[in-house]
Amino acid sequence: MWCAGPSEGFCAWRGNDGLAFRAFSPSDSGRKPTAPLDENTKVLTSAFDETAKIWQAHTGDCIRTFWGHTGPVSSALFSSDRKKVVTASFDETAAIWCARTAACLQTFKGHRSPVFSARYSPDGEQLLTSSDDGTAKCWSTRTGECLRTILGHKGAVYSVCASQDGEQLLTASWDCQAKVWCAHTGGCLCTLQGHRGPVHSALFSPDGGQVLTAASDETAKIWCTYEGECLRTLKGHRGQVTSAVFVEDGAQVLTASVDGTAKTWCVSTGECLQTYRGHCGPVHSALLSSDGSQLLTASCDHTAKIWCARTGECLRTLQGHKGTVRTAVFA
Repeated sequence: MWCAGPSEGFCAWRGNDGLAFRAFSPSDSGRKPTAPLDENTKVLTSAFDETAKIWQAHTGDCIRTFWGHTGPVSSALFSSDRKKVVTASFDETAAIWCARTAACLQTFKGHRSPVFSARYSPDGEQLLTSSDDGTAKCWSTRTGECLRTILGHKGAVYSVCASQDGEQLLTASWDCQAKVWCAHTGGCLCTLQGHRGPVHSALFSPDGGQVLTAASDETAKIWCTYEGECLRTLKGHRGQVTSAVFVEDGAQVLTASVDGTAKTWCVSTGECLQTYRGHCGPVHSALLSSDGSQLLTASCDHTAKIWCARTGECLRTLQGHKGTVRTAVFA
């Protein structure tokens, strides 16, 4: 892979054989995709330029910008009904916005350091946040009140999420650990230890029986939720693994890395199935579309990219942020 910088363009490479298939320029976001994209598909991104944006995937056009944070926006997610957007920011707050108008509806204040992630609980009644102050917090989405503070990590908490039944919380931390908590009491149920560097993200499997972590030791790991045993280590990235998610109903894992790539893996064998190359900087997040046909990545090179999941071909580059794109999700 080569690149001359965000303003001068770059070359993307096929994930299946490593051969260059297309060169991109700064005007690429206006070109016709090399494969069809659904006209109704939208993408939500968060970036270090203090904004979140919604994009029309098939044209690459930015159709909405969320202004209001006074620091980098570290995450952005839709509510389950897609009517709201929730963001986390280095300005020590999280916020809920109207997805249609980009108006800020609610701001959550209480953390004492940058907020790294914010997401709804499964029932939508709570907002879960994690912060550099070493805590995770649960907030009422109706009143904005902080209902519970999760304490126990010895460093920044990079991510927090809930199990699908809402009974457990899961955190990832700078202290090289992930922890499972009781959502009702805040008590620690299990500590996952084994990474040799900060853990950037942690997620439950679809059935809740396993946990997937991504860490700066260049690996992702799969754990037993209840016993804390490491079941599988995924090795192959040449840099920190920044995020990892289960895909294909838990049969595969998708990872992103500072080595500039995303990879898919077979859970049962640990084999790397596909590598996606084309970004000119670290990749912070990678997600699969609901039908499994497309991949979405966010990168330090100020772009997000949509890929054909099967071939590794880049279908669209979303350009317009003026800083690192931290997260990208499909609407």
